[in-house]
Amino acid sequence: MEPDFSNSADTRPLLTITGVSGFIGSQVLDKALLTLSDRYRIRGCVRDVTSRQEMRPLRKYFGERLNQIQVMSCDLSNYESMERVVAGSTYVIHIASPVPGPHVRYEEEVINPAVSGIMFVLEAASKFKVKRVVMTSSICACSEFKTGELPSLIDESYWSDMSSPNLSAYSKSKMLSEEAAWNFVNTIPTKKDYHRPELVTILPGFVVGKCIATGKTTSTSMIKQFMEG
Repeated sequence: MEPDFSNSADTRPLLTITGVSGFIGSQVLDKALLTLSDRYRIRGCVRDVTSRQEMRPLRKYFGERLNQIQVMSCDLSNYESMERVVAGSTYVIHIASPVPGPHVRYEEEVINPAVSGIMFVLEAASKFKVKRVVMTSSICACSEFKTGELPSLIDESYWSDMSSPNLSAYSKSKMLSEEAAWNFVNTIPTKKDYHRPELVTILPGFVVGKCIATGKTTSTSMIKQFMEG
């Protein structure tokens, strides 16, 4: 049976990881269990803990190790849901973000949840005095420009051009969510009644490796396209 951290006497710091049923999230959870489980309590978040399709690959791969963590559902579009998973956390690794599929309403199902998800995480992190939030963004948040405009060096001051014809809904969701995150953190008042969590953003490029969880990922979809032509 998985642990319940709500009334636990365990004083180890709590690490919360969202999106653990995804490609990157499942890898992060695997490494956390291998290297951090003796020093941290670990909470993993999925879209729906009652979904057999989502949970089966995790149970198959992790086996009894999954009982070492608390697994919770989180809805990126619902503040109360995100507040529950952040509550009590010392650190949050926010990886959960919609990946476009066929016949989706991009604005409603990809961009809006990505932005609201990180905003709700940061609002809750400020409320519960989380020390650090690590957000998985994407290189496409800062590397999509109109043809011929690519700078020789891209640093933290660069954002993708929203008017670029190459900017997909996924790229927009990553750019807008990271931009919103930095704007939120940088405008939290520096007063004793307010808490400003540290924010770290990681911008992966082409991500490959062993698939712990099943399902569509951006990088594996690109490999499929390369092979099918």
